[in-house]
Amino acid sequence: MASLLSVIVPVYNVAEFLPRCIESIVNQTYKNLEILLIDDGSSDNSAQICNNYAEHDSRIKVIHKKNGGQGSARNVGLSLCRGEYITFVDSDDWLAEDIYEHSMNLINENNVDIASFNCIETKDETVRFEESENQLQIVKKENILKDYLYRGQTDRAPFTVWRKIYRKDILEDIQFDENRINEDITFNFKALAKAEKLIHTSKIGYYYFQGNKSTTRNGLKKRDFDLLYASEELMRLTQLENNKEIIHLAYVKKARSFFSLLAKIAMYGFEDSDLNKKNTIKTLQQNLRKELLLLLKSPMPLGRKIMAITLAIDVRLLSFPLKIYKKLTK
Repeated sequence: MASLLSVIVPVYNVAEFLPRCIESIVNQTYKNLEILLIDDGSSDNSAQICNNYAEHDSRIKVIHKKNGGQGSARNVGLSLCRGEYITFVDSDDWLAEDIYEHSMNLINENNVDIASFNCIETKDETVRFEESENQLQIVKKENILKDYLYRGQTDRAPFTVWRKIYRKDILEDIQFDENRINEDITFNFKALAKAEKLIHTSKIGYYYFQGNKSTTRNGLKKRDFDLLYASEELMRLTQLENNKEIIHLAYVKKARSFFSLLAKIAMYGFEDSDLNKKNTIKTLQQNLRKELLLLLKSPMPLGRKIMAITLAIDVRLLSFPLKIYKKLTK
């Protein structure tokens, strides 16, 4: 019999997009699913939507809880799931209908602990992307963490948990940080450190929705500085591995965090009014300039390197053309 796959979905005030997400899960060609919808204290119609789907599909279990954030909701799911394998979906995104079947077949055929699939960022759910021939890569234990951190500089949404299916055993005793965002970064590192083998497939399995105002797509807030905390925690964890290359890549990740925060300011501005804009930009620029040579020597794509140089000079050099671009693409 096919292994049970638990799908953990944190839900918070996404009534507009939630049906699309749930439909993409229940309609998977891989049928042996346990679907955990964790309603994290929604104040819109999200909770009722979850309940309605549960009434019509016995694989769905709805848990209603007080609002505690995405990490908290995911931890509740981890504590309750029964599957031999676990995966995650964010409730405003959706899946290719055969991605779980494809990934579970790869897991069984290759005896791996983790399968990682590709994703697409999109604003349009009607868009379909032509895929090139599917490519596979198996990574063994001694190279898994290096592969993770290297892809962190070159891949799309590399640190997210929703691109992966995990064997449940390796997630034992690992939890998400409930007090901070960017909790995926260290969660994945801890999980990958316990894995013996993983497989990457280039197949597009996940549609990362860019049309909704989310944690990653709004102005800078104080909590966005959790990215620096996560990067520092990642550096601490790599010290335990006693591998110079892994430690170096974690240091690159920390340096890139200054770039990421400045890029967010350039694209979306500030959301927290009590943040001192001038001092925040100045501090981030000082750190970026200090680490710029490191980033220019890193595996980061050329376009990002050019952006980093631009931001190190003046945020306005990037923010103005970005504003024009956003207006033209609305």
